[in-house]
Amino acid sequence: MGLLHDELRKGRERAGLSQQALADQAGIPRNQVVRAERGENITVDTLRRIVAHLPLTTLSLLDTTEFRVDIVPEPEKLFLAAMQNVLQLANALNSAIRLAMETRTAVEVTRRAALPLPDGYKASADVDPLLLLRGLERIAGEIDALGKDMKIAS
Repeated sequence: MGLLHDELRKGRERAGLSQQALADQAGIPRNQVVRAERGENITVDTLRRIVAHLPLTTLSLLDTTEFRVDIVPEPEKLFLAAMQNVLQLANALNSAIRLAMETRTAVEVTRRAALPLPDGYKASADVDPLLLLRGLERIAGEIDALGKDMKIAS
């Protein structure tokens, strides 16, 4: 790891941003970006605003001690936590759907074994519950796959 100001400059360059573009995205004056990249004093709030727009997750604040600081801003943390909740709920929904489908199948098997259904029997609901469950299962599976693609750990 390099020095903090070197990491900031390299991160900005990797992001393909000029100092002015980074300042505009961060909502700060350009001179704050310049100061940060020169290793001059800036506030922690300014540092967080800058880093939120760079491809960085950790910074070395002190070169000799490897002192690390969490630089993911609070709104992003809240979003990631909310996404983890969505993925956990999708997994729970998937499990509930599988259980409902298995139960529905067991009910149908039991019903047919005990009492034959008349010819032309049709479920009373407008939507076949099994088709609904299969659709929900597909959607929950897609959510799970998207979460894995986004690499959001649950």
